[in-house]
Parts: sequence; structure tokens; C-alpha cells
Amino acid sequence: MGHRKAIEIARADNSHAPDVRVEASSGWAPNAKTTRDKDSRIRSQGIRQQALASLSADEERVMSSNDPAAQSLNVHLRTLGGLWIVYGVIRLALATLLILYSGTATVMFGALLNRAPDPFTLMGVFHLLYIVMIASSVVCGILGIIAGLALIGGQGSGRMLALIAGFLSLSNIPLGTTLGIYTLVVLLPPAGAQSR
Repeated sequence: MGHRKAIEIARADNSHAPDVRVEASSGWAPNAKTTRDKDSRIRSQGIRQQALASLSADEERVMSSNDPAAQSLNVHLRTLGGLWIVYGVIRLALATLLILYSGTATVMFGALLNRAPDPFTLMGVFHLLYIVMIASSVVCGILGIIAGLALIGGQGSGRMLALIAGFLSLSNIPLGTTLGIYTLVVLLPPAGAQSR
């Protein structure tokens, strides 16, 4: 042991304290103040790391390229973004067709009202529902395109926009319902993850 320095490992009473190496030949030993300073630094770093981890666990998991679950979620988000863009274009095309053929739809619905006791009230209700259908198609189309672009671009707002678009599109059978359910399954956390 003449040329080698003996190394002791001293452990502090606190479980958060790091290993302190003491060189026997130099005579240096940690004092209580050094150990407390290191303990407080480690605790503050641990609290900071816990806070950062809890803020965006999902986003951090997506960014990690080594985690297979993160890669799978990233693929789902890109696929979902592309599907929302396609769905948004389809809804905007539907809104355009509804506007172009509004006269034909009015004539066809009016032909059904031959024997109705009050056809004018029913025609007013038809026009109101037709306008609501056009407005919902435009809103869902624009929201779907924006949500899709945000999901593909990795924006934080893409998740919330896609969830809103998913809820709004659930009533549009079959495409909106299918895409809305897929969106809710991918973007909402599982029930077990909420209880942790």
C-alpha cells in the first residue's frame, strides 16, 4: 500500500447524501457543513427533476427515440395528424357541396311537404338545420386540418385541438365516428394511468 492511497467510503446518516470518498493519506474528512450543503443540493435537484418529469411525461416519452412505446405513440400521432387533415378536407368539400346544392335540397324537401298541415314552419326548420349542418361541416373541417397540422408538427396544442375535433366529429357516421374514437383512444390517458 506504499504507493497506493487507501480510499474509505463514508456514508452520511441521510439517505440522500452522496458517497463521500476520503483519502486516508491526506487526512481530509468531511465535516457536517459540507455534508449538509451537498444534501440540500441533492434534494433541490431531486425536487426539480420530479417537477420537470411531472409537467410533461407524455411529451418527454414521445421525444425519447429509444423507448419503443414512445416510438409507437409518435407513429400514432403522425398517423392521426394525417387522418385529421384528410378528414378536414372531406368536411370542407362536404360544406361546399351543401352550399352548391342548397336549392336542390330545398326543392326536394319541399316536395315532401305536399300534405303537411303547415309546410312553411317545417321548411323554416329545414333551412335552420341545413345552415347548422353547413356551419358544423366548416368548423369541423377547419379544426380537423389545424389539429392535423399541429399533431404532425409536434405542437403541444395539437392534442387538445384533436380531442375537441374528435368529440365534435363523433356524430358524423361513419368517418367522423371512427376517427373520433381512434383520437380518443390514442390521446386520452388510460384509466389506470390516472389513478397513479
